[in-house]
Amino acid sequence: MAKRPQDLPPPPSDLLDLPLGDRGGAPQLPLRRAGDLETIGSLDRRRRPPRTRGAWLWLILLLAFPIGALVGYFLSSEPPLAVLSDSLLDFGEVRLGRSGDDQVIRIANHGEEVLWLASAGLEGEAAAEFAITSDGCAGLEIEALEACEVRLAFRPGQGGPRRARLRVDSNAINGQQSVALSGVGVRPELNVEPAQLDFGRQVIGRGGASADLRVDNRGTAALYLGRIELTGGAAADFLRVSDDCGARDLAPGGRCVVRFTFVPRAEGERRATVRIESDANDQPIEVSLIGQGLDHTPVLRLDPERLDFGGIAVSEASPSQVVKIANDGQGPLTVRRVQLTELPYGGVYEIVSENCTHRPVPPSRACDITVRFRPADESSAQSYLTIDSTAGQKSVRVSLSGFGTAPHARFDPSRLSFGEVGVRIVSAPRLLRIASTGGVSLGVGEIQLTGTDAESFAAQGCSATSVPPGSECVVEVFFRPRRAGPHRAELIVRHDADDRQQRIRLNGLGAVSNLSLDPGEVDFSDVTSGTSSRRRVELRSSGRSGLEIRRLRLTASGSEFELNDDRCSNKTLPPGRTCSVVVVFKPTSSGVRNVRLEIEHSGGSTQIPIRASAIE
Repeated sequence: MAKRPQDLPPPPSDLLDLPLGDRGGAPQLPLRRAGDLETIGSLDRRRRPPRTRGAWLWLILLLAFPIGALVGYFLSSEPPLAVLSDSLLDFGEVRLGRSGDDQVIRIANHGEEVLWLASAGLEGEAAAEFAITSDGCAGLEIEALEACEVRLAFRPGQGGPRRARLRVDSNAINGQQSVALSGVGVRPELNVEPAQLDFGRQVIGRGGASADLRVDNRGTAALYLGRIELTGGAAADFLRVSDDCGARDLAPGGRCVVRFTFVPRAEGERRATVRIESDANDQPIEVSLIGQGLDHTPVLRLDPERLDFGGIAVSEASPSQVVKIANDGQGPLTVRRVQLTELPYGGVYEIVSENCTHRPVPPSRACDITVRFRPADESSAQSYLTIDSTAGQKSVRVSLSGFGTAPHARFDPSRLSFGEVGVRIVSAPRLLRIASTGGVSLGVGEIQLTGTDAESFAAQGCSATSVPPGSECVVEVFFRPRRAGPHRAELIVRHDADDRQQRIRLNGLGAVSNLSLDPGEVDFSDVTSGTSSRRRVELRSSGRSGLEIRRLRLTASGSEFELNDDRCSNKTLPPGRTCSVVVVFKPTSSGVRNVRLEIEHSGGSTQIPIRASAIE
């Protein structure tokens, strides 16, 4: 039997680790000996090996140790050995906030000496979610082959796997023991869709289509669904057609459906609430039910109640717009008259077509009235479309609005001046901007150059173009004088604004561009055959306008003459500026050569004579 200690301290633990020789001078032998396990009752027990086994071993021991040590060995007892009934307690799945079934761990003494149990404690990341519900071991002395029990419970605070350890301290030879504790926290999760059931319009006393309320368990534990009840002032207007959810368990991932229909008992908006009780929520889940009760009389509805035609070009017809006359009631609707209010100014609205007058419009059906607008000027125009019917409101009106627009143009600048440009040189472009400032697009037609010097000017861009309101297009105008002196012309732009065309004056001055050469003649005298000689020629723009140097070339054939360091070709020299080129003579035999350096430029073509003689 397990006994409480009677004011006796537990045997010192360090004594258990000492060899026999330290307990009275006997020979040093290990305390623990291998043995067989056998079952005594419900406990496993370590059996002492037979003392007579291995006679040859005893003979050696008798010769090696004193007889007193051997006697102490045979009379010594096994130290306490703590054996736990399980190394792991698995509590399984337990609902959050609830406690699962208790689990028991048994601690047995498989030694021969008394086992003293100091304490049992919980540790680990989820130790607070496990509890020792009863401890029949702490502070007890456990005799050989006896056992005690510790009872534990699991109450998860979080979902998912939870783990901890039970630690057992004692004087056992095998030291501190522990048991792994595990469990899984699970919980149900109630989901209801949709959040509102809208049954729309229904005639009083008549049922419409049904609608489903879907209830799901998205949690990890079974969900219990309690009462499902209808509350609210119009609860009697909503009927439960079927219900497979009330008072039942719903497994994780499970779904059930409650079906409702709407049969209004009165006119106007009708509301109720579905309350769903479950063990997943402290408060019931509520879903709104809404519907509209309709009387049997016709109800006229205009779609839209206002037509806005916006800006329309003067004297042009707008695109047609449609007004729908819908019957949202339950009785037939008859349109007696459709009439337009006369306009005192601003334009004309006209009914293009209609299929409403004197024709019954059944419930949930509609008829159409098509209207268009033709403005007379650039002012706004307001009018009304009046509709008389058998509906309760008798007469209704549709507001009509629109305004006339016209294209307008702004030209910037009103004239273009190019200044001095070298004869036969194309100037940089001058830009004419045409802005559309009216309410509709500006149509730009032909762009034409006229006047005495029209051929000296050129224009591109904007021709046959539609310019949206607020936008612009650009005309590029160029000047290439054919002679020296002033040039004049006009650019005529035709468009669809009020004045129909715009004249832009053009002027420029043709300036002569002259070329000066230094030197005017290149002389290579007495150049030894097989060597080379270089002469630099400088070109200067000496006129009033820039000079365009297009190309330089030598009239000589063969490889005795060449141009190097050409800084002039394909460049324009402003007045007074220079450039240069190097002529190289490399004779291969003696004799006299006469060649020319030709320079093509905007002022024409200039030649420089080159005389060269070679000696041996």
